[in-house]
Amino acid sequence: MVTTDAARSVTATFTAPPTFTLTVSRTGNGLVTSTPGGIDCGTTCTSGPLSPGTRITLTVVPAAGAPFQNWGGACSGTQTTCTLTLDSNKTVSATFANGFTLSANSASVAIQKGTSGSVSYNIASMQGFTSPVTLTLTGAPAGVTGTFSPNPAAPPGNGSIKPTLTLNIDGTVECRDYNLTVTGAGGFLTQSVGLTLTVTCNGLKGEYFNTPDLTGPMLTQTDPKIDFTGWGSGPPIQGIDPETFSIRWTGQIQIDRAESYLFNIITNDGVRLWIDGALVIDHWEQTDHLVSLEKGVAFNASGLHDIKLEYSENTGQALLQLNWSSNSIGWQVIPESHLTTPKSSGAPPTLKWTGEPNYQTDGLDPETGTVNGTSFKFRVTYTDPDNNPPLPGYPRVHLLQGGKEIAGSPFEMLFEKGTPAAGAVYNYSRLLQAGFDYTYYFDAVDATGLQAIASPAAPTPAVPLTGPQVGVSGTVTLSSPRGAIVMTTSAGAFERIDIGDLANLTVPPADTTFPYGVLSFKLQGLAPGEEAVVSTTFPEPISGEGQPQWLWYDSQNNQFVTVEATGSLLSGGNTIRMTLKDGGMGDGDHAANGVIENIAGPAFKAGAAPPPPLGGGGGCFIATAAYGSYLDPHVKILRDFRDRSLLTNLPGRLFVEAYYRASPPIADVIRKHDSLRTVVRWTLTPLVLLIAYPWGGVALLALILTARRLRKNRP
Repeated sequence: MVTTDAARSVTATFTAPPTFTLTVSRTGNGLVTSTPGGIDCGTTCTSGPLSPGTRITLTVVPAAGAPFQNWGGACSGTQTTCTLTLDSNKTVSATFANGFTLSANSASVAIQKGTSGSVSYNIASMQGFTSPVTLTLTGAPAGVTGTFSPNPAAPPGNGSIKPTLTLNIDGTVECRDYNLTVTGAGGFLTQSVGLTLTVTCNGLKGEYFNTPDLTGPMLTQTDPKIDFTGWGSGPPIQGIDPETFSIRWTGQIQIDRAESYLFNIITNDGVRLWIDGALVIDHWEQTDHLVSLEKGVAFNASGLHDIKLEYSENTGQALLQLNWSSNSIGWQVIPESHLTTPKSSGAPPTLKWTGEPNYQTDGLDPETGTVNGTSFKFRVTYTDPDNNPPLPGYPRVHLLQGGKEIAGSPFEMLFEKGTPAAGAVYNYSRLLQAGFDYTYYFDAVDATGLQAIASPAAPTPAVPLTGPQVGVSGTVTLSSPRGAIVMTTSAGAFERIDIGDLANLTVPPADTTFPYGVLSFKLQGLAPGEEAVVSTTFPEPISGEGQPQWLWYDSQNNQFVTVEATGSLLSGGNTIRMTLKDGGMGDGDHAANGVIENIAGPAFKAGAAPPPPLGGGGGCFIATAAYGSYLDPHVKILRDFRDRSLLTNLPGRLFVEAYYRASPPIADVIRKHDSLRTVVRWTLTPLVLLIAYPWGGVALLALILTARRLRKNRP
């Protein structure tokens, strides 16, 4: 407090509160980010000015092959985050170690039991890494041993080294697939890659189906020989129906001498035998007694030859035996020593869309949902070059909304038809609610552990396929036989769009063709009476005999009429724009209810000029010439009057058609003379005011009539 008894001066000095900064330095290949503070180091390594007491969390993002080593300065330790409070300017350092990457030349290897095989690996140096990398093998069953050479393996700085893994399989190992892991440890880094080991055996690969016609999901195993006299009424293997099943065996048969062999099958069911792709025994029918089937085959060369045997059981006792004999071999069951499982390509399965009717190219039907929610059916074809079925639970469809998988995703797909070798079709159906756009992709893992993810070229969850479009969208893409049609709207949003069937409408105008059919769509979310400009881009310019025009289907009067549209489509280009008005021209329901329903399309009418255009936002030739612009407010009032009061009834439509035929040359004269433009404006303005303010016009007319009557009655 200051008490004065005379004039005095007072000075107040304010000191700004202090601010602090945080500076980060890094060594090696990685990033450091902050929350808050704006640090992205990388590029920005110093925070902006921060108030005392601000808490900042730093997070490290190591690059591939360059693990985070430790913090320094105001942070310490090896954890990937550090939180500190600013009470002064601080500095922090982050050190990323140099490292390596580990990869395999093949993700799988097939080795016959009792032999050995090898797989090559690649260790690549990152940032000059030269430390030795120690390799280990895990997941191998008893009887399988692995040796790396060299081990440890030290890559040259910024170079690579290729160690080899040799796998030895003894005679006790079961013939099936094994998932192994190869791990490399060096410096601060450990990296692992998977390896699928397929141990093959003498015998044939058996594919067991729960149906009598070799369809549906299957189980696989290796059968040493075909000598099944003990099935009786029981199942051939666990998990297969004992009454209705079928089996396909494939592999190769060893022929020791180039001579003729007699193949013999004893069975009481359907059977087929192929040798080197030729059908030699065909008995695909059920019997109630044992039959013995024989066929001689001449081999011109010894060695391995392809063999396939199919068997079908449809109730009753089951029995099957495959025998042979030759000049050098007595009659016997073909022994295990002369049968081998088919060679595996080691290639993963593939997934692609069915491309069947209604599914176009993306495995989805329908393309677009409705406002009340839609049940979408997803479809994919699974193909495996080695005829390996997918693991249980695959293929799957991943459904994402806003980049995140929805609840329950991914979803197992149901088998529909086909085989893994030729292509097996799977499907999945799900109800999706309106108001969202979804993305999706497919994945699968085959029985050997090899994975497939459906196209596109970068098939990761971050770049999934587009669609389905459910509910509303301001831009939609419609597939047609000629390519994609893209439509956008300036107001509202598309709820539905498709290519309409002319047969469901009315007879088109005589001598008229629609090269794209008619586009049927519904816009919602408009204010009652609002206008929307709908732009459509076609995949190519239209072509046909006659005059191009844009026709709209007026459902109220059950006829096609020509409407005015701008753009290049009707003059050799591929775009078109329509101005539609809710409740007016272009709205099929003729109600100002916030929804526009439209059926229209490009057409060719042979041997005639196009009819005069109706609506669509243009056609007020004289008013546009007088006021100087199509966008002038007076012209817009006249356009709205035309759409609202004239084009909604037959007399008004006839008047508009007559006006359109007569007005263009008159408008050309008015446009060239300013004096005429002034006169026409003075003539049209009262009419515009009367349309815009009808009650005011009525009142003015009443005043004029009253004044005239008073004047007439004055003495």
